[in-house]
Amino acid sequence: MKIGAIAPFRIYNTNNSKSIPAFLGMKCSHSIMPDVSGDEFLRQQAELDKEALQAQKAKQRQVNVPKYNIKKTQDGGHVKSIRYETKGDIADVNENPIRYKHLRNLFDNLYYLDRAGIFHNDLDKSHVFFAKDGGVEFDCFKYSVDFKKYPNKLTGNDGSIRTPEFMFPSNEDTFKEHCLSEYVNRLDDNKKYYFVKEYLMMRHDYHCRRGDLLVSRHFPLKNRAVQYEDIQAEVFFNPSNHVVNYEIKKLECYGLKRKAFTEWDEGGGACGHEINPQRRFNAILLNLDCIDAFMDLRNEAKYLSKYAPTQAEKDYFAFEEELAQKRLDDTFSDTRGMGAWNFNDTEHRIFLGTQDEKEFFLALFDDIDTSNVLTAGKALRDAEGYYTDLIESWDEKLNKHHKNEFEKI
Repeated sequence: MKIGAIAPFRIYNTNNSKSIPAFLGMKCSHSIMPDVSGDEFLRQQAELDKEALQAQKAKQRQVNVPKYNIKKTQDGGHVKSIRYETKGDIADVNENPIRYKHLRNLFDNLYYLDRAGIFHNDLDKSHVFFAKDGGVEFDCFKYSVDFKKYPNKLTGNDGSIRTPEFMFPSNEDTFKEHCLSEYVNRLDDNKKYYFVKEYLMMRHDYHCRRGDLLVSRHFPLKNRAVQYEDIQAEVFFNPSNHVVNYEIKKLECYGLKRKAFTEWDEGGGACGHEINPQRRFNAILLNLDCIDAFMDLRNEAKYLSKYAPTQAEKDYFAFEEELAQKRLDDTFSDTRGMGAWNFNDTEHRIFLGTQDEKEFFLALFDDIDTSNVLTAGKALRDAEGYYTDLIESWDEKLNKHHKNEFEKI
């Protein structure tokens, strides 16, 4: 039985900075630790202040935020603690499945966030709650970004909104990557297909509303952001097998990317985990798999943009080709940077290899031409093989040797 079924409320108390399992309905989020000072104290204080401000803003804009209580410092100038209470629980395929009654409320809340210009940026399974009565709630707004989208530009982006230029920032897309991908990938194939089809059909109205929102904000009807919303609304009204299967494949790519991110993040000590070099190394291998997966996704979208049975689907897959290419480019850039960082990561004291080995890896990586289907696969395997050999030969003794050599440079 899940904790949410035991306790009448799930409580988040920010009196401890580390995340712990949600025993008896209680879970700790972020707060200021008593032993921090200086810049770190100011950073954690700013996170708490932002959390409270953004939660209030979202609630005022009709987003269903759990009931929360804010305590302030004695001078009243800063937030001291925040406690959330929700009757919902995280989605679970067996114990708390996402049902049709949840989807309407889910898309309402995602749309309200979009309309308010709040990009949540952390809609993973621990921050989205599904109640037995069909209610859906979002919490944890400390990483959210306020944005404004104009016909020809996007303002307020701090780099975390990584959508193509034509796309109006979508909280549904980040929910899909951070939460839904893992949920769907736990379903068996038959249930997966029908769940995704039902989910897409509910997205029809979501995209209608987003398209109307853009028009109300004086976006021209021929603006690509408006056209993308309109074409999604059209194909999701009754999605074909091509569309459903493509969206399932996209969720698989998102799930793999999320797994790589988790390995990298937690391997670096995030969320109270111990620093683990092997997890940081594994994140690179997973990201190389992501590059391969996003190339396949892009190639499928390219093919279907020419040979899909209807013009609407052709137009939809043409947009999806651009979206997959953007994901591929971002993943490629991330993997290159992260892979190089592991060679001389002074912050986490991880030193995978020498400067020459780092440069050789980057040379192999730069030989990967993702636009060339024939050569990209072999180049990826070469880079993966070289990185794997370095990982298998690495140990703490060699790490210390590489550290000493790096400090001499």
